[in-house]
Amino acid sequence: MARPDRNAGADCGPRRGRAGLLAHEPVFGLFLLVAWLRVGLARGLLQPTARPYLMLLLVGAGLVLWSTLRPSEILWRLRLGYYGAAMAIAYLEMGPALEAVRAPLWDERLARIDTWLFGVTPALWLQAWVHPVATDALSLAYMLYIPYMATGLLRYWLGDLGTAKRFFTGVVGLYGVGLMGYLLLPARGPYLAMAGQFQVALRGGSLTEWNAAMVQFGSNHVDVFPSLHCAVSAFILFFDRRHSPRFFLLYLVPCVALWVATLYLRYHYLVDVLVGFTLFAVAYRLTTAPPAGARGVRTA
Repeated sequence: MARPDRNAGADCGPRRGRAGLLAHEPVFGLFLLVAWLRVGLARGLLQPTARPYLMLLLVGAGLVLWSTLRPSEILWRLRLGYYGAAMAIAYLEMGPALEAVRAPLWDERLARIDTWLFGVTPALWLQAWVHPVATDALSLAYMLYIPYMATGLLRYWLGDLGTAKRFFTGVVGLYGVGLMGYLLLPARGPYLAMAGQFQVALRGGSLTEWNAAMVQFGSNHVDVFPSLHCAVSAFILFFDRRHSPRFFLLYLVPCVALWVATLYLRYHYLVDVLVGFTLFAVAYRLTTAPPAGARGVRTA
């Protein structure tokens, strides 16, 4: 008879802190705390725009406590899987929350950084290359981000627990940092903030229309700096390269197209994209490096 997995909560993934937390948990928890205080202190700590962040913070803390007191693989998977819902809720609630506190937008400053560094925001330069076929193809690539992330979360959540811990640490950690950026430096993106400066319309077919509708109704409209489309998709792509090569090969071309689409479709400034790739590099290094003292030691 198999023995109970008494080490299900052991460190078979990225290094944990003294409190038994994986790295993404304090990062995402800090974002939730700051979001709750920023909105709550302006509108009331228990008002509808602030309450979701408090509830997510309490649920996350409760799952950590529960899985620490009664460690099991099931509770660990529940603890990891919670973040799939938490990321979506926190993202969608941010637009109304920042609108309620009348947060100033940073588009002008981000565009100014692009101009200072590169002479022009690339979205303006790329309008010379606009073509309906390219717009449709890049719109499709942009739409694939959500299903790729969702299936990635599900694939690794159902797989090896140690690998799942590493994957969730990277993705959720990136979302924690990225959402903090949206919270403190909200911006709408060139397609809205600089609409009057574009002389060429992004014409395409049904794919272009579907993507535009998805962004219109599914975005919180402050999700610019940094580009999580670049950071998270790059992390999943290279994590798949190590752990699931078939998915790496399947998504390689669409992922590169997605990165181009962030600028071509005028959703991001180049500085957003560069910071997004920088965050990816840090997250990937932290989640793939072996724990100190474990080099050359095979882990479960």
